[in-house]
Amino acid sequence: MLATAAALPVGPQWAYECKWDGIRLIANVHADAVRLSGRNESDLTTRFPELTDLGSPDTLQSHTSLVLDGELIMLDQDGRPSFAALAPHINRHHGPRGHAAGQQRDLQYVVFDLLGLDDRDLTQEPFATRREKLVDLHLEHPVIRIAETFDDGAALWAATAAENLEGVVAKRRDSRYEPGVRSRAWIKAAHRTIADLVIVGWRPQRGQSDSVGALLLAEVGPTGLTFVGAVGSGISERISAALLPVLAQISAAEPAVTASDAARSEAGRRAESAGADRSDVWVEPLLIAEVEYLHKTPAGRLRHPVLRRLRPDLTPADLPSATELGPDQ
Repeated sequence: MLATAAALPVGPQWAYECKWDGIRLIANVHADAVRLSGRNESDLTTRFPELTDLGSPDTLQSHTSLVLDGELIMLDQDGRPSFAALAPHINRHHGPRGHAAGQQRDLQYVVFDLLGLDDRDLTQEPFATRREKLVDLHLEHPVIRIAETFDDGAALWAATAAENLEGVVAKRRDSRYEPGVRSRAWIKAAHRTIADLVIVGWRPQRGQSDSVGALLLAEVGPTGLTFVGAVGSGISERISAALLPVLAQISAAEPAVTASDAARSEAGRRAESAGADRSDVWVEPLLIAEVEYLHKTPAGRLRHPVLRRLRPDLTPADLPSATELGPDQ
């Protein structure tokens, strides 16, 4: 079941949870076997050996099986969920059974729903009932953490913003679980940053050299322009058609960002395209794009950026530097 992006609803019929920055996992737990599956139902069991002993007596208690829904997260050195820290775990196919205590403590499976108990389907039970049954299980496992729910959505929204967390999810207490449905019974709201960034290049649409697939972006810093990644979401056919002739007029042989940033951009492009025959095109840093994004990775790249609009009323000289704005502002 998926949440719909919207403003947080208000009322006693809603329960509120933190929105976690990790990957969604369904855990089918039996005493003799555990299966972990992702959103597309792919089998991820071997990638997370830390969870393959969920079928232990301490976890199952007196039950024969559990079906859990939650988010797998990795905590960074500040104790905050970090998708960048989790990424190496996602990409591994096998791993050792033994893990250091610190690693187990940093990797957490935040469970927020109970879909099955003792081979009984609970998806038609109200969310409030499923939550009550989940809490009553008293699950004991070094990696499992039961997600907290709150009654005051506005207070949780303010608290997650102050702690630099991803956002809030609101769930109707009477909602049934609808697998595969993006339901308005679950609402998600993310803290996002809006920034004016300099267009330093563009990337053709796959297989279409006459269509803009993504814009390469940089922010103004005290020593020049720093590459922050690419944005493809939000580029319509109309925007692409309007941009192409302008981008062609200001093409540049060398990137306006530093050489190391340019090299990282090219390496990332090759990895993303899996060897596709296309190349980034650099341009003079004259155009500004207003972009909304979730936050930055430790490497300074934008997470989930979306193009909001072009800013023909601004030039790079009009933008404050990153040091004046502060981090992620």
